[in-house]
This record gives sequence, C-alpha cells and structure tokens, in this order.
Amino acid sequence: MTDFTKREIKTRFMELLSEKNLDKITVKELVDACGISRNTFYYHYHDIFEVMEDIFKCEIMRKVEAEQRYGSLKEVFLLATKFAQDNRKAMLHIHQSTKREFFEDYLIRVSDKIIKEYIYQQAEGLEVDESDINLLSVFYKHGLLGILKEWLDSGLQGGEGELIERMAFILEGNIRNSLIKISLK
Repeated sequence: MTDFTKREIKTRFMELLSEKNLDKITVKELVDACGISRNTFYYHYHDIFEVMEDIFKCEIMRKVEAEQRYGSLKEVFLLATKFAQDNRKAMLHIHQSTKREFFEDYLIRVSDKIIKEYIYQQAEGLEVDESDINLLSVFYKHGLLGILKEWLDSGLQGGEGELIERMAFILEGNIRNSLIKISLK
C-alpha cells in the first residue's frame, strides 16, 4: 500500500505541476487530489519539495541503472533530457519557481552520468587521463543545461528537441577528436 500511495502522490503532484507554478501548490491541494489525509501525506513526505526530490531521484536511478552503449551524441542528449521533454509544462513551472535549483541539480546529475558514460565509450582504445574525461563531461553537461535553460527562459518558445538535435549534430565527433588529441600529447 505504501508504494501505491507514494506513486499516487507523485502522479497527482506532476499533474498539479503541469497546471501551475511549484510555489502555488499546497499540501492541502495535493492531498485533496489524491483523496488521502494530511497525516498519510506526512507519513511519506515532509513537504512538497520532498515529493519533487523523490520524483527526480527515481528518474536519476532509472538512468543510472540503465547501463547501455550510446550510438551518438544526439542519443545521449535526448536521453538526458527525456524527462524534461515529456513534462514540459511541469519543468517550466519548476523553472519559474523559487526552487528552480531542484530541476537544475536533477539535469546536472543525469547529464553527468550519461555524458560521462558516452565519453568513456568514445575513449575506448585511447590512453586518456580521468581528469580530462571529467573536464569534457563538465563542458558538455553544462552546454546541454544552458540550452535547456534558454528554452525554459523563453517560456517554451520553439522546440528544445530541435535545439538539442542541432547542437548534437554540430558537435558530433568532437568528443572522440578531443580524446584523440589528448591521448597524443
């Protein structure tokens, strides 16, 4: 029953978040939407922000547990941003709230895992220092985050999918070339 209740709270929270800014969602509104008591809510979560943290933590764990090989930078970027793309309005409402750092932290952690794994795959057969892999990972994850933030700042004008695909097209091959350059020095 506990898992069902937590899933219901998270589902209803995402529905509310698709309708309004994070700062406007109350525990009362959420428990009413779930059909549960406040005590039941507080048994599972301390506040609204803990619900959001749990949602992001579950998404991060899904990405971390899904070990896979990536065929292209485009695939990496689209996978890292899939949750944001699937929940556009909710992400905009988080971005416009006083707690926007939750979403940014989520994106950085997911991007770090996925992009770093792709860089390791691109480094196969090359002698590359870990610090250089970390540096490339930082560069690419913040570039991806920057594009998403620009899109959210614009109020969802245009499509982030097209921006991400274009960025991936422009940058495709650069990671491997950078790693080759590093290994030759």
